[in-house]
Amino acid sequence: MQAAGFPGRRRAVCARCGLCWETDGGGGEVNTLACPGCPSRVVCESRPTWLGEALTSIHEVAGRMPVLVRPLLYSDRHDLADAYLHLTVGSRRRRFLAAPTELSEDDLEYLTNIDYSNHFALAAFAVDQDGLAGPGVGVGRFVRDRVIPSHAEVAITVVDVFHHRGIGRLLLLLLAERAGSRGITTFISYVRWDNDEALAGLREAGALVEPYEPGIALVEMEIPAPERAAGDSCQDRASPLRPGGGVARA
Repeated sequence: MQAAGFPGRRRAVCARCGLCWETDGGGGEVNTLACPGCPSRVVCESRPTWLGEALTSIHEVAGRMPVLVRPLLYSDRHDLADAYLHLTVGSRRRRFLAAPTELSEDDLEYLTNIDYSNHFALAAFAVDQDGLAGPGVGVGRFVRDRVIPSHAEVAITVVDVFHHRGIGRLLLLLLAERAGSRGITTFISYVRWDNDEALAGLREAGALVEPYEPGIALVEMEIPAPERAAGDSCQDRASPLRPGGGVARA
């Protein structure tokens, strides 16, 4: 991947923010992640961006399956809508407490037109034998609480056929790193009481599980501060929020 604006290509400076493209490739750095609400984002994000590149990583999950994780982009909206249609009814109910049949334009706008600070999202993709990113397999996001800025609601969705491979756990750990660097100390999620497996794992990991409303439990889980060692309980406490874990609203 190369950032747009590299030598040999002429770009025009974005009239809205001045950050997207520079002329003659003079060190221009595409930064569409800084442009929530920009009508040109779908054009900008069809090209690699320097920030997206910096936050892209490849991991190996269960079964030695390589997974590429990068920031979710505005241009992913159509793929997101299609992936939702392939979720089972159970997965939809675990993701959205009142699950729609399909994602509306308003839903897609909310889920993809994000600021990457208070609302941050990552997308995971299967990697083929040639090292190329294939279909999307999962999305994770957090949304900062407006009343308690140190809290954020977290949501993880993994395509059904990729459940139980550690993709949800991976997304959660990466989200925790980003959230911690933004001053967020606690993840919250809403889990159906009938999701016994998820609730048992959360309690075992030390999460606080309390009644929220009929049929729904409120889960609070502390995330490690950025300066804490990577092995200092981060994985232990995060691992129960695995695919199908039921995080619901963000």
